[in-house]
Amino acid sequence: MRIVKNGDVHVSAPIGMPKKLVERFIEEHREWIAEARKKTSESQKRRADFYNKLPLKKRRRPLRQVLRQVWKAW
Repeated sequence: MRIVKNGDVHVSAPIGMPKKLVERFIEEHREWIAEARKKTSESQKRRADFYNKLPLKKRRRPLRQVLRQVWKAW
């Protein structure tokens, strides 16, 4: 079982495994799924916040100006 970037839950099971067993497995791991989805959502938000702060996204400037700004910040 895995949580993908958009928060969807993907479950793999062997061919022939009864659907009821898969559903029971998912139900038994409901808390883990909720926590993992929450972490995934928070991670995606942090990533979006980071990229929204990049100067290249806000306005287009010559690369030389961007590099100067980055070097000054260091």
